Amino acid sequence: MKPVFDGQYSKPMLSGQDQGSLSALQRKLREKINPMKHGRYLIFHLPYALHGKRVFTEIYSLENGLSYETPDEQKAVAKSEGYLNFISEKIERSQRASSEIGNMYTASIFMALLSALQVSYNEGEEMAGAQVGFLGYGSGSKSKVFAGKISKNWKTVVSKWNLFENLKNRISIDFETYEKLHRKQLKRSVNTSYKGFGLKSVESENPVLKGARYYHYQD
Repeated sequence: MKPVFDGQYSKPMLSGQDQGSLSALQRKLREKINPMKHGRYLIFHLPYALHGKRVFTEIYSLENGLSYETPDEQKAVAKSEGYLNFISEKIERSQRASSEIGNMYTASIFMALLSALQVSYNEGEEMAGAQVGFLGYGSGSKSKVFAGKISKNWKTVVSKWNLFENLKNRISIDFETYEKLHRKQLKRSVNTSYKGFGLKSVESENPVLKGARYYHYQD
């Protein structure tokens, strides 16, 4: 037998693993923190922007006592007013940056958090002390669910991001430049006006440190 890789199989596997991890977290915290009920946001690993919205329907149905056996029942849950309101309140804001970027693999859960916090900041929402649930998933059907709390100094940090403005100001590059970037062959940044931390070099000589990436601040 050979393993089969297909996106249609990933969704139920991910949902099942997240469900088990979420239940374990809630038991451990003894319902003191239920990310679904008490969390301001649910932050997902997003291989594509709508991933969180599409994989959470089964967990939502279980938490709310809704039938989810047949395809028609599954569609009914996904299109229900309650679920759409749930997505709008807890997930949609975290999708916005991902929809502009695409799959960032392991970085996607962090970008989802940045996206949600940037929108809250832009809209004047106070997030200090808010609970946030995180749902990560990796190859091999492994899920990790945990909860966090937003710091009282969050605005000081988020005010420096300008996340969506920076995304709008991205520079388009050709494939040749992309390959050189990927192979670390460029000596200068493609964005000459960039200010901030950037990759300076990658260690290739020292066998102990080979592959180490060195960064510097460019002002």
